[in-house]
Amino acid sequence: MKRRSILFVLDQFPGFGGIESVTATLARGLSCVGLRVGILAWQSESGTDQMHRLGQGVRVWQLRRDSSIDDVLSEFKPEVVIFQDDYAPIENRIFNVIGKMRAGARPKVITVEHNRPSLRLGNVSGQGLIKWMRLIKRPFLTCFVFIKFAFRRRYLYSNSDVYCLLSKRYISLAWKLKFFGGMSKFWSIPNPLTRAPLSQQDKVKQVLFVGTLNKRKGVGHLLRVWSEIERDVRFAQWRMCIVGDGPDSDEYLLLAKSLSLQRVKFSGKKSDPSSDYAISSIFLMASEYEGWPMVLGEAMSNGCVPICTNSFEAVYDIIDDGINGLVVDHINVSKYVDSLKLLMESSSLLQRMAIAAREKASQFTVDKIIAQWGLLLNMEGEK
Repeated sequence: MKRRSILFVLDQFPGFGGIESVTATLARGLSCVGLRVGILAWQSESGTDQMHRLGQGVRVWQLRRDSSIDDVLSEFKPEVVIFQDDYAPIENRIFNVIGKMRAGARPKVITVEHNRPSLRLGNVSGQGLIKWMRLIKRPFLTCFVFIKFAFRRRYLYSNSDVYCLLSKRYISLAWKLKFFGGMSKFWSIPNPLTRAPLSQQDKVKQVLFVGTLNKRKGVGHLLRVWSEIERDVRFAQWRMCIVGDGPDSDEYLLLAKSLSLQRVKFSGKKSDPSSDYAISSIFLMASEYEGWPMVLGEAMSNGCVPICTNSFEAVYDIIDDGINGLVVDHINVSKYVDSLKLLMESSSLLQRMAIAAREKASQFTVDKIIAQWGLLLNMEGEK
């Protein structure tokens, strides 16, 4: 790999996880293979664990005003800017500055979309007349959101040399949606595992959820699934652990109470849930949509067999259905219950899938993903 200077640009760093964790992992990995690496961000949070991932070779700028962008670009002179897009409205600030630079000094721009490139609308809430009024408004809202998404993505695409998605399947989706106005700039690289797995440990009869407690993550769906498990005396020794916090935490506590669930533990938010992955046998996911969920790979790398809904195309890049996990139809409680019972009642199947899950997760280790970035960065250097 050629020695190059790379500048990551994102809204917030360090953060608790997600895109900040991916950025820290990639920055350190690229630095370790000999590149000059920097991170530029506008906001910061305290009490997070991202900074220690960087090592000594990565520079970080925390900006408070737009004029500082010029200073960073002039000082660091990046050959490539990697814009980590998490939908924060900062693209104008960075592209305006880059666009004004003279041609010889202007860096190449790689935009990375860290989610499924789709049109996303929340569920219609409310009751009676209020819900009907919102349903009537839905077509107009859909049209507005489509136009908003299309304009923004076309702006990003036109100002980028490469538009990187998390899966080749998303390139096909992008073509179908006609969001981008072109296809020649697409590339795909998945997220790396941001945490090394713990050494293999004895598993207990526990199913695990890790994530934000909000409607989008489908926690209510999982609690209803678990209520069916608790009614089956064959699985009386099994328990469920929920790791995370969020805006709907109280609602889910009330739901668990209303369903009379006795073997559910809400453990709260953890900066590192590795110990939970290590002892849990099964990992549950039922999000309305995802891009490339890091918790899924982290669970599999610890031999925690996943059951995940098919609400995002990249799930089939991560899980080989029936081999290293199970994929079920989205929001189908009976199918989810059947899949969970299948794993819980067969220790041999569970053990076999756990081994296969570890093997599959090894495809997404940092060194493997850094090698893919090396191919992209070398390709950009030849343009």
